[in-house]
Amino acid sequence: MVSEDKVSAGETGTGEAPPTDGAADQDTANQSWIKQVLHLSRVELLQLRRARITLLYLCGLPVLFAFISFSTQGLYSDSGDHVDAGAASLFSMIAPLAAAMGFLHVANLFAVRRDRHILKRLRVGGVTPSAVYAAATVPVLAFVLVLTLVLSGIGFAAAGQLPAAPGMLLVAVVLSSVNMTLLGIWFTRFTRSAEAVQLVALIPLMLLLFGSGSTLPLEFLSDTVARLAWFTPLAPLVDLFRSAYFGSDFFGGQVSQVEQLGTADLWMASLPAVGLSLLWLAVSCYLLRGLSWSSRSSE
Repeated sequence: MVSEDKVSAGETGTGEAPPTDGAADQDTANQSWIKQVLHLSRVELLQLRRARITLLYLCGLPVLFAFISFSTQGLYSDSGDHVDAGAASLFSMIAPLAAAMGFLHVANLFAVRRDRHILKRLRVGGVTPSAVYAAATVPVLAFVLVLTLVLSGIGFAAAGQLPAAPGMLLVAVVLSSVNMTLLGIWFTRFTRSAEAVQLVALIPLMLLLFGSGSTLPLEFLSDTVARLAWFTPLAPLVDLFRSAYFGSDFFGGQVSQVEQLGTADLWMASLPAVGLSLLWLAVSCYLLRGLSWSSRSSE
C-alpha cells in the first residue's frame, strides 16, 4: 500500500488559491476535480500492477467464467443461424465479471483503505468523494474493456464476426464498470473489516449472477420470476452485451429465435435496458451519499 500512502493532500492538485470571480471559481473547481481523478486513477492502476495476487485472480476469473459459459452453450442453440452459441455464452459473462471485480476487488480495497484511515486522510486533504469513486472505476473499466476486446478478437478469429453495434457495446462496458464499482463500494457499509468483505461479498455476487440471465436465461424462468429478475442490476447489462455483439433482440432475457435488427431498431429496443441501468447508476450514487469513510470498529 506504499502507493496509497503517497496520496496526500499536497498531491491532489487542490492547492490553488481561491479565485474571486464566481465563474472562474467554478472552472477552477472543475479543473481541480479532474486533476484529483487523474492522479488517483494513476495510483489505482499502479497499485493494481504491483498487486500480483490480484492480477493472478483477475486472470483466473475469465478462465473460470469461460468454463461456466462452455456448459451453457446449448441454451443458445435455438437463437438463430446468425447467433454463434459459444460467442453468446461468452459475452453473457462480461457483466458478471464486472460484478466480480466490483464486489471482490474494489470492495475489499475500499474496506482496507477505510480501516487504515487512508480515506479519511484523503477527505481531510480536500479530495471529494466523487473523485475517489470515479478513480475506483478506472481499473474495472480497463479490465472489462480489455476483456471485451479480447472476446471480440476471438469471435472474429473463430467465426469471422465483429460486434454489430460497437457503440452499444461500449455503452455496456461503461455502464457495467461504473454500476458494479459503485455497488461494490456501497456494499462495504455492511461489513466491519476487509476480512468480512472477502467472506460476505460472495453472497450478493451469487445472487446477482443467478438473477442476471447469464448462466440461465430469463426465458427459461417463470414469467413472474423473469420479470422480477430483469430489474436486478446485471440482467439489462447482460442483454446489452449479447444484443450489441450480434445486433439481435436479446432484450428481456429472450434467447430463442431472436430477431436480427437494424442499427436504429436495435437502439430503440435497447432503451429499456439502458434506462434501467442508468436508474441503477442514479440509485448507486444516492446510496453512496451516506457512506462512512471511517472504520466502523473505530466509531
